[in-house]
Amino acid sequence: MTRIASFTLTNSTDIPSADPVICGVPLPQGKVTEGAKIKLVAGNSKALSAQAEVTARWADGSAKWAMVTVPKLSLKPNQKSKIDLITGRPSGKKSISIRRHAKGLSVNTGKLRFTISNKGCLVPRFDVCVKGGWQQRGVELDLAMTVECSGVYVVNIKH
Repeated sequence: MTRIASFTLTNSTDIPSADPVICGVPLPQGKVTEGAKIKLVAGNSKALSAQAEVTARWADGSAKWAMVTVPKLSLKPNQKSKIDLITGRPSGKKSISIRRHAKGLSVNTGKLRFTISNKGCLVPRFDVCVKGGWQQRGVELDLAMTVECSGVYVVNIKH
């Protein structure tokens, strides 16, 4: 594993925080090549549940910027936490599944699955996993959309 960048997060308040963190991180040219996985590690060498999406590339094709999402980062009052971005092998954690088919787009997070119709209705039908079984729910919205990016924690849908 290779460290490619570092940054420090600070809780400058007098109360504990357990908030999501989303930030852009610049990456050195040539360090993160096509297909490489980016992981985040806290200062105590603890791997963080996180997602890093490459948002720009250098002329050589390596990653230039990454949008980093940490769904929950707990910090005590006035605590600082150094975060390292490292390259490594995939964690094996299953990401959100997105499948295109004749009727539209199907998304499965493991706890929620839904289909987006080609006709422009966003989430016309969705299923929720309850006690290991899928239960159908429904909602109708008339919006056109495009999936811009997807990962373990985030799916950006533009309409």
